[in-house]
Amino acid sequence: MKWKITSLYVGSYIVLLGLFLIIYTAAVFYFIDNGSEFSPVEMTLEFQQYIIGDNQDQPIITDTGKSLLQQNKAWIQVLDENGTEIAAWNKPDHTPEHYTPSRLVFINKFSVNGSTIFTGVREWKDREWSYLIAFPETQVSKYPVNYEPRYMFNSLFYILGILILSILLIGYLFGSILSRPTWKLIQAITRLSRREYSPRYNARGLYRNVYESLNTLSDKLQEHESEHQRMEKMREEWIANLYHDLKTPLSSIQGYAELMSDPMESINAEDRSRYSRIIAKNTTQLEALLNDLKITYRLQNNILPLTMRTEDLLEVIRETVIQVLNNPMYREREIDLDSDQETIFMSIDHQWMQRALNNLILNALIHNPVSTRIRIRVQRRQHEVKVQIIDNGKGIPINEQQRLFERHYRVADASQPTVGSGLGLTIAKQIVEAHQGSITLDSEPDRGTVVTLLFAHPSSCPNE
Repeated sequence: MKWKITSLYVGSYIVLLGLFLIIYTAAVFYFIDNGSEFSPVEMTLEFQQYIIGDNQDQPIITDTGKSLLQQNKAWIQVLDENGTEIAAWNKPDHTPEHYTPSRLVFINKFSVNGSTIFTGVREWKDREWSYLIAFPETQVSKYPVNYEPRYMFNSLFYILGILILSILLIGYLFGSILSRPTWKLIQAITRLSRREYSPRYNARGLYRNVYESLNTLSDKLQEHESEHQRMEKMREEWIANLYHDLKTPLSSIQGYAELMSDPMESINAEDRSRYSRIIAKNTTQLEALLNDLKITYRLQNNILPLTMRTEDLLEVIRETVIQVLNNPMYREREIDLDSDQETIFMSIDHQWMQRALNNLILNALIHNPVSTRIRIRVQRRQHEVKVQIIDNGKGIPINEQQRLFERHYRVADASQPTVGSGLGLTIAKQIVEAHQGSITLDSEPDRGTVVTLLFAHPSSCPNE
């Protein structure tokens, strides 16, 4: 992979070099060929038509020729067969009036005294005139190029070879430097795909922000991986507990059912009635467990239909407390209700709100001694309603407080028998959140627990 990246950089340099050479060569030929519409060579050769003879067969420049020369800031000299000037127009003062053959060759090859001169020939009758047309050197220039053909191709070959080697070397060096961080990034992403989160990268240089993002991503993925493993372990424990909860009543139902259906067993009416009650009790326990599983699934996926009506929250709490105290197991327990309002009307689902409150109150009763006192305090503020379920029981360890509402978590309490499905607090939390509320828990060992429910309360809701 590293060589592939480096080869891409080197290839890019070679392509850029080729494009540069092509463009440069085209530009050179373009300017040598004088890519503009004006061509001094063509103008000089065609200018002979503007040189004519007078009555004495002496050369004169036509008005059109003069206009053309003036337009191009040029001047002209017409020479006889001996190189002596016989006519001129617009020539500078320092211009010689006689030219030797060697001087004509020289000025035709180089730019001289700020002028670039081109020569032409005009035949008139039996005479042959030479004429010189000079252009400003800033407009047109001449530079001779000399080369030896036998050395030219060898020189070009060596130059091209050195150039290619230089490009390859520079491309390799730059490619290695530039591809090194890219290669590190690819390796880092590959490690992350293999769930290797330990390597840390020094965030510096051009890719500093990328390395910082990679480190952050690695930390987040490691956290998610740890959380996933924790949730998976908790889920397995929860399934094991759930299996135990299902198997215990099923085993009891199966045992008593087989005993009652055995023709070899002599069972009197009293025992048969007792066995039937045990089977019915275990069946009810199974039904409650399956119902809790169904409810928590529907709440988690937001498919539990809520029938929202404006009702008195205090009345719902009173009904829940009365139902709990009517249970023979909790008849002697103490539950108090305090409120700073006589009525608090809210939009709630009566049945499910009662289910959530029931689960929270029963949790405080089941996991605390009989002498524990439960207090329910309700307060209404301008935009919220606070419900607190307070007990002075044994409290909850700090390491378990944040996990009590998790779906797969179950507190292991050797002092209390396994009761229910273990989903009571999870269901309560999901019902409260379905009512756009929040639930928090605060507890200190040996000092008690406070469960706080907060609901938004629009000021437009009636309160009478």
